[in-house]
Amino acid sequence: MHSFLKVFSVLMKLLSLSQFYAPKFIESHYGRTSLATLRQLERLLRKKGKKTADVEFLRKCVIYHLTPVFLRFKLHRTELQGLRKVNSLRRNLLMREIKQHRRNIYQIETTYLQKRKDFEQDMGLISRLYVRRFLRACEKDEFDQAASKQKQKLCRLGLAKY
Repeated sequence: MHSFLKVFSVLMKLLSLSQFYAPKFIESHYGRTSLATLRQLERLLRKKGKKTADVEFLRKCVIYHLTPVFLRFKLHRTELQGLRKVNSLRRNLLMREIKQHRRNIYQIETTYLQKRKDFEQDMGLISRLYVRRFLRACEKDEFDQAASKQKQKLCRLGLAKY
């Protein structure tokens, strides 16, 4: 039991290293092909983070009855802009957009999980933990950047606080 605690504390210290950079570690220990795979996984998770933020933005538009700029199409007769049918069409298009983004997230997630499983097959436990931490940070960074931009968009659409 005592040796398990020692091993666990060493693992925790290793994982808390702030200067660790996963791509350099992977390249030096596993080669350039592994680095290329890591970069593919990173790109997938960045896409997922962006899509997730997009879904949140679109959901808020639905909840607060806002029309995103990309759905503000012009009609030949301007008096038709506020009609119930036009607004219903915009809402339906918004819901379709949300569904499409969710499908894309699901596809990205399944691709990511399969690639990660293949990638981590020959790695040790600590390497896997480092890689996963790095990838989670990349996804979170992308989500935070996109959410920040979309917060500004919501303010421009007229939503002061959400």
